[in-house]
Formats: sequence, C-alpha cells, structure tokens
Amino acid sequence: MKTFAFVLCGLLLCALASMGASLGAVTAIGNAPNSERVPIYFPVGAPRLTPQAQDALDETVKRAHDLRASRIVIVGYAPAGQSESERAKIASARAALVQQSLLDRGIDPHTLYVMASAARPESNSTAPAFIADRRADIVIERNRTGF
Repeated sequence: MKTFAFVLCGLLLCALASMGASLGAVTAIGNAPNSERVPIYFPVGAPRLTPQAQDALDETVKRAHDLRASRIVIVGYAPAGQSESERAKIASARAALVQQSLLDRGIDPHTLYVMASAARPESNSTAPAFIADRRADIVIERNRTGF
C-alpha cells in the first residue's frame, strides 16, 4: 500500500508540474479569501501522525465537507540540513501520509492534489523553524459556486 501511495503521489506531482502548478500557486491558493490552510506537524524521525495531527485531520475533513471543498491541496515539507533529494523524499512521504489519511476519512480522491517541496516553507506560524519545517499543509479551497 505504501508503494501505491508513493507512486500515486509521484504521478500527481508530475501531473501538477505539467499543468504549471507551483508552490507559488499553492501559496496564492492558501492566502485566497476562498480557502483555508491547516498545518499538520510531524514529530522528529519517521513520518507518523501524532494524536494532535489526527485531531487536526478530523477537523479538516469536517471543514472540507462544511465548505463543500472543490479542491484540497496537500504540500509536504522537510527540514533543512539534508540533501535536496532527502528533503524531497521526506516531504513526499509526509504529503502521501496526509493524503492517505484524508482518503481513509472519506475525502473524495478527485479533490486531492499532492505536492512535495524541498524548499523551506513559508510560515505564518509562531512555531520555531525546526518545527514549522516538519509539516504538511492542507489547503481547502471552498466551492466558489456557493452550492
């Protein structure tokens, strides 16, 4: 199952790249008035979800349903201090884990877009940088039609 998630994540990354998607686009989405950004923080070490992250995912699913989300973008990040390829691998694993967790909670797979970034994430968080880097952001875009 993990292999499937990584392959799916890779395919989605390629599809987004071919559509011209970029982290700048995700930032613009996350800062748009019709979207909400939810950070999911990871502990040091393996990509696993803490009880707090599980609670945040449960709330995210409720918000996505309440807002009739038309798109949910997941962007995984990794801390500095490692090679770019290592950071990309860690970021992909975090994004894939969040993606699978949302799918397991009933989110429509057609609304999910997954990205991984080896770049340092922008943060509005008051968390220290070493914590802010160990995260995946979920950006919920509201249905623009209002229905």
